[in-house]
Amino acid sequence: MARELKELICEDLKKRFGEIDGCVLVDFRGLNSEQTQDLRDSLRAEGVRMNVVRNRLAQRIFDELGAPPEFKEYISGPTAVLFGGDGAFTASKGLSKWRKKNADLAEVRGGMFQGQALSAADVQRLADIPEPDALRSQILSMFLSPLSHMSSCAQSLVSHLAGCAKAQHEAGGGGDE
Repeated sequence: MARELKELICEDLKKRFGEIDGCVLVDFRGLNSEQTQDLRDSLRAEGVRMNVVRNRLAQRIFDELGAPPEFKEYISGPTAVLFGGDGAFTASKGLSKWRKKNADLAEVRGGMFQGQALSAADVQRLADIPEPDALRSQILSMFLSPLSHMSSCAQSLVSHLAGCAKAQHEAGGGGDE
């Protein structure tokens, strides 16, 4: 490849990968063209892109972008970089969804999230985190739960007080008779 072309590709990839908050690296061995296209389409629906980059070039670019050394160790063999959306979070979720239909394909090598290297297990744990809207509703329900218990306790106290007054009145403490 001509030096000028390599430099253009390198600059384009630096710009593309320099804007990401994180990414996921997968081994795409064993995928035929149909499966690869299905994976790309599935990821694209989630706002994630998949790029296959030569290992030496990817290591050099990520090194220049300040990636941790552990992350660069995951770049070996046929490797695809998944990025976009919310970085590693969206990429891990999109890949996890696709892998439910296509088990044993596109093995996760690792990833990077907010400047930290992620192992394959870390990427899976990231995929298991609920969506941001679901997390917000869970946190909101945790905050509102004590308030709902307090209101039901106050309501229960008032109804018990009324029941006690009625029972006292019926037992002869009413004074009207």
